[in-house]
Amino acid sequence: MIDFILLFVLAAVASLIAGSAVVAWQALRPHRATTGWALANGFAVDPEGLGLPFDEVGSARMAVWRIRGLGDANAPSVVLLHGWGRSRIDSLRRIDPYIHRAHELFLIELPGHGTSATQTTLGANEVDLVAQWIIDTHLVRPILGGHSLGAVIAIRAAASLESRGYAVSSVIAWAPYESVGQPFAARLETQGIRIFGLVFIAEKLIRLLTGSETSTRVALAALRSPCIMIAGARDRIVPTSVVMSLQSDATRIVDVSHAELGTAQDPSAVDVADRAFSMQN
Repeated sequence: MIDFILLFVLAAVASLIAGSAVVAWQALRPHRATTGWALANGFAVDPEGLGLPFDEVGSARMAVWRIRGLGDANAPSVVLLHGWGRSRIDSLRRIDPYIHRAHELFLIELPGHGTSATQTTLGANEVDLVAQWIIDTHLVRPILGGHSLGAVIAIRAAASLESRGYAVSSVIAWAPYESVGQPFAARLETQGIRIFGLVFIAEKLIRLLTGSETSTRVALAALRSPCIMIAGARDRIVPTSVVMSLQSDATRIVDVSHAELGTAQDPSAVDVADRAFSMQN
């Protein structure tokens, strides 16, 4: 009887580890939101599709679109970062409130997403990569905005920049979170998957492969620039409780889903942009 119980426990542990490995593998290989994805969803595939001239100013590790804004040369530039499984194409849906006031807009494609040939590290390496790109590009007091994974990177990159003496005007964070396990646990729950320890082990495997993840809370505590955080009341991926736990007194809740945050479907989009430009550090 004892042998049978031991065999059952070992089989359960093996299944849990195998399941966690699958979750980690999928997390590190997100769906690619490229031209086909944009056309299937009725989105523009590049800025030219919106009538906006642009050029490529990225690097081998990180593709970047530069769009000329209608603001004067003294206006801040805006850097936008997309979420997990999306691309800079998705960021096009969030530029409208900024195009008339920014000097330039930069839409970054994170590693492991879109047409990138590299692999995502889910925030472990992207923070320094984005911060260093901003420094190398000589952006003056930029506004950093990000959605979900992009929000986390924007907050952490802004804190990293400030720690190096580099000024940031403000940060916009749509649905940020503390650790990568939170959104992946929520994604699994939407599929009816609730297995104790699954996400915990998957997150440990991810960090074993990619390196450690810095804390969003620590970055927020160190951040001197104003940060506007927005949560979606119908967001099932990063629930409002997760966002509120980071900085509840500076969070706005709007009645939209995760994917709609910051887009034309978000009634707070214009006001958030106004605040970002007016709350400069």
